[in-house]
Formats: sequence, structure tokens, C-alpha cells
Amino acid sequence: MIRTLRGVWLWPSLFMAGIALWRIRYAEMWQDELVTISVISRSTRQILSLLAHVDAVHGTYYLFMHYWVQVFGDGPLAVRLPSVLAMVGAVACVALIGQRLFGPIAGMAGGFVLAIVPSVTRFAQEARSYALVVLLVSLATLLLLRALGRTTVTGWVGYGVCLALIGCLNPVALSVVAGHLIGILATTGRGARLRTVGKFSLAAVLGVLVAGPVIYQGTQQATRQINWINLEAREVWVVWPRTFASAWVAWAVTVLLVVALIAYRRRAAFAAAAALVPLLVIWLVSLGDLNYFFSKYLLFVVPLWAVLAGAGLAAVPWNSPALRAAVPAVGLLVLTAMAIPGQKAMRGALSHSYYTYPDPRVSEPYAYREAASIIAKKYQPGDAIGFPLLPKVWWFMHDKGVFYYLPQNVLPHAIFLEKSAAQNDELYATECPVPEECFGNEQRIWVVIPYHTGNAVGQFPDEQRKLLVPGYTQVYAEFPPGLTVALLQRQ
Repeated sequence: MIRTLRGVWLWPSLFMAGIALWRIRYAEMWQDELVTISVISRSTRQILSLLAHVDAVHGTYYLFMHYWVQVFGDGPLAVRLPSVLAMVGAVACVALIGQRLFGPIAGMAGGFVLAIVPSVTRFAQEARSYALVVLLVSLATLLLLRALGRTTVTGWVGYGVCLALIGCLNPVALSVVAGHLIGILATTGRGARLRTVGKFSLAAVLGVLVAGPVIYQGTQQATRQINWINLEAREVWVVWPRTFASAWVAWAVTVLLVVALIAYRRRAAFAAAAALVPLLVIWLVSLGDLNYFFSKYLLFVVPLWAVLAGAGLAAVPWNSPALRAAVPAVGLLVLTAMAIPGQKAMRGALSHSYYTYPDPRVSEPYAYREAASIIAKKYQPGDAIGFPLLPKVWWFMHDKGVFYYLPQNVLPHAIFLEKSAAQNDELYATECPVPEECFGNEQRIWVVIPYHTGNAVGQFPDEQRKLLVPGYTQVYAEFPPGLTVALLQRQ
């Protein structure tokens, strides 16, 4: 018990758990999380059918979450809890990596650094796979270090398993393998280098081969999935602050990394390679037609930078034990103060869609919870609901968002839709080619539109609008952020 309490991983992990669970239900589900909710609520067959068309790189996560929600439900806490646990585990791994490379004070400091980063606490509250990737990269790095120091094969097996899971969750993060290889070459003695590289290569190749089908399918779907990412947004000075969700923290961690490199030199070589080489690889690949150099795709390198930042905080070898502990503690307090604006920005009700922070938003957030509340207050049994042009604007996820937050006893039926997204084996529903076949004698129709407009009927396509005009009148409308919620009533 005493040994556990003294463990360098314990207190940073508890701190991470506390700030990740704090107000975890407060931030609204945003588009990416609503995609998760939409997919994991389907049958296993439907999920596999979807993956043949899109999101193959998220398939492993979807299947895991599909069975998770069958046990724990699909409320905000339940679907975000795996990310909390993953980030807690990542913090523990960072502390242990730091302890192994630089000593216990540096290890504990590194764990706290990771927990302080605003983007880390934000993705700890996100129902997506990014936190799991952060954990697996951290764990793979720790297992690799242990394998390098032992003659048993268990560490290498664990490392290969981690790489397989990383490849199944986020193939971009496999660029860490290049960093690990350079780190081994930089720190392994010439006599043992060939044997060590051989073991490493075998574990890495087997791990990547296991994930091969997912990687292949992901490359086939890449154009559809990430062609929306601006090719011009590859500048490091733009992407790096977004990766941390704080310019102050991003550049402070960078300075601490430089301090660690100067202070520890060869001892820092492995960690530096693991932290820096993946960024270079991804940046070079992104010089092509698709941009992978995007903040959330780079999140997996943050724990490796946190290791070096912790080493930087503990770099000065003070003679006094009190100073050796106090100076990193003060540094962490300063870093925490730097992180406060980012933490506040990442914890607002509509903050999860603010993926460009600290730069301005690129689009207005969508208040699905407020829209659902508006409908619930005036709902009457038999009400219908329409989403104009839904297949063309499906990525706003306003249909999924509204239905997610509606109470269970509020069940408006959708009009003009032929197949749901699940029935369509896609992320979007399809409309009836003959609108009359998907339209009844509804007395009241709610209309939800992903922008503000005073004319809800006018947003429907011509063939649908002919069924609504002049028979229906707009009798009510409200405009929560990003959305229009209107009520049409038959005259």
C-alpha cells in the first residue's frame, strides 16, 4: 500500500481522473460524437456494412463501443467514460516512462504536464477513439523501453499488440514506429544494435500486418473522409497550438523539451526521437493531396512531449532535495495558469466543435440540446419532424443531435425519408424519390434546419414544398445557436 502511494504514476493519474470526470456531461455532443452514437446503436451486421463504405479506421472503436453501450447505456457519461479511463492510463504511462528515462521527479512532473494540457482533458471527454490512441502510443513506448532492458519476449509481444491496436484505431499514429526506430538506433550500443533492431522489426511488422486490412481500407476511403481538411493548414505554428488547445502551453512545452535536450543530451535521445520524428513523417506525407497534419490526428505525440517537458522541469540538479521537488512544482503551477484559458474554452456547453482553438471558429456551433428542449416543451402526440435537404447536409448531424436529446416520450416521426442512415449502410439517410409516399396527413410538423432562416417551408426541395404549400403555415420558430426550429401547422 505504501509503495503504491509513493508510485510516480498514482497522483498524476488521480488528478487526470478528477479533471476528466468534472462536468463530463456538460459539453454537448457534437457532430463527431453523434456519428459515434449513430453507428454504435446499429447491429453488428449494419456496422460492418457501413465500414465497407466509410469510417473503416474507426471500425474497431465502433465495435468496442457497440458492446460497451449494451452494458452501460449511451448517456454522455457512459459513452465518454472509455476516453476518461484511456487518458488516465496514458498519464500513468507517461509518468512511468519519465521515471525510467529521467528519474521519479521528472516522471511525476511529466504525468502532471499531460493532465494539464487542455486538449488532453477535452479529448478525455470525447466519445471518439483519440484518447484510446493516446493510451496505446504511451503504453507501446513504455513496453518498448521495458523490452529493450530485458531478454524476455513478453515486452516485444506487448509492443506488437499495441501497434496492431493503434493501426486499427488510427493508422496515422503508426508513424510513432519511425520515432521508436530512430530512438533505438540513437541509444543502443553498436554490439547489440543489430539484434535489438531485429526484434523490434519483427514485433513492428507483425503488429502492422495484423492491422493491414484496416489500414488498406482506410487508405481507400481517405479522400472521402479527410478531403475537407484545408491543405494550406499545414503550418506548424498554426497546427501546434491547436494540438494543445493552448498557444501558451504548446510553446512552453516546446521550450521545456529544448531544456531537456540540453540538460540530458544522450539520455533524452530516445524520447526526443519518439516525440519529433512522427511529426516530421506526417508533415512530409501531408505535402501530397491529403492533409494528415491536423490537430486531433497529432494528439498521440502529446504524451511523448509531456515526458520531455517533465524532464525539462526537473533538469536542474539542485543539491537540496526540497528544491528538487519544489522547482518542478512551481513550474507546473505556472503551466497550469497558462492552461486556464484553454481549459475554459474547452469546457463550454458548445466547446467540442471548437477544434481550431486558440484560433477563431470556422463555423457556428449547433445547440442540439436546446433545439430538443424547444420541441419537447410544445410536443403533441402525432407530431412529425422534417429535416430539409438532409442527405446533402448530413454532416451537421442535426437530426441525430435532436433525437439524441429528446426525452424518450417525445417521438415525432420523420417525413420525406425513405431509409434511415442505418438502413442505408451509411452515415446519412435517404429521401423518398416520390415525396407523397413518405408524407401523411400530419397536423403539425417540426422543422429543424442547420442555419438560421425565417422561412422554414422555403428550405424544402420543390417537390416536397409542393406538399406543404399552401396547406401549412409556420406558427412558431426559435433560433438556438446554429439551428432553426420551426413548427408548421395544417390550416
